[in-house]
Amino acid sequence: MRKSKLFLSTLSFLILNTLSAQQNDWWPLGDGNAIGFISGNPVLSTCAISDLSNGTSSVSSSSGTLIMYSDGLRVFKPNHSVMPDQNNSINYQILSAAQAGREVIFVPRPATSQYYVFSTRENNTDQIKYAVVDLGINNGQVISVNNALPGSSSATSGFASEVRAVKHCNGTDYWLIAHEKGNNKFRTYLITSSGIGNPNVQTIGSSSGNIYAQMGVSNDGKTIALNDVVSGVKAVQLFDFSPSSGYLNYLYEVSTPTSGFIGGCAFTPN
Repeated sequence: MRKSKLFLSTLSFLILNTLSAQQNDWWPLGDGNAIGFISGNPVLSTCAISDLSNGTSSVSSSSGTLIMYSDGLRVFKPNHSVMPDQNNSINYQILSAAQAGREVIFVPRPATSQYYVFSTRENNTDQIKYAVVDLGINNGQVISVNNALPGSSSATSGFASEVRAVKHCNGTDYWLIAHEKGNNKFRTYLITSSGIGNPNVQTIGSSSGNIYAQMGVSNDGKTIALNDVVSGVKAVQLFDFSPSSGYLNYLYEVSTPTSGFIGGCAFTPN
């Protein structure tokens, strides 16, 4: 039987289930500081992000060397300068208009030098938008921004702020996992070398009404936790996830203490 422990916290930065351990070794904290774990022990560093109200994400090499990071609006290079776009401008935004509480995640485009940068909570719509970064151009260039997910126009209420990515069982492709706001619909998108596929839309579990609903994925990519207010009660829903098909199976729901606010969700390795 597969075992893992679920932790709920208030941390807002993302630890991805798509990358090897050392590729997650540098954490931008959003207050001008960062923590690196390359040596195995935490080392305080700096970053260009000072806003604490949003999530951050980063990508490092297999040896732990920082490649880039983001606050969901722009992408930063290892020297903390803004990575320019195709017009050599640094004034772009991944979202056309952003609001507080957004999250961001990097996902590689398989068999290419490109990464997708997904950012949540576009102002007034709560849609997910993405940019494309090509590390093969000028040591990193943002080649497009403000792109909508396939089929997102049918998600009329928008999306909850949390997104996750899981590696496909073929070891090459990825699944992007999102949850619509105000209902019980998951959307999973297969990411291959050809791009982002149309979503699997699955109605499952209890309705999630909070824009700040948090999602966690176990290290093996086979269990998903979603914490939110369900029927007026703070609760965590657990699902099995298939890295082969991209579909979920509902497991059960656990009520949590009624006081305070749950702002994070993560699994331990065992």
